[in-house]
Amino acid sequence: MDRKSEGIENSFEKGMLYVEMGRAKQQRDNLINRPRRNPYLMQLKTTQ
Repeated sequence: MDRKSEGIENSFEKGMLYVEMGRAKQQRDNLINRPRRNPYLMQLKTTQ
């Protein structure tokens, strides 16, 4: 029984990790694909 609950916790933690990774990837893709919607990023690009 303890072993089973441990497995559930582990899979839950893995799931949360995947959710966080997915969010980070989505944010990164948004920054790469749609920089024109973010004026701050445009300023960064023009100053470089």
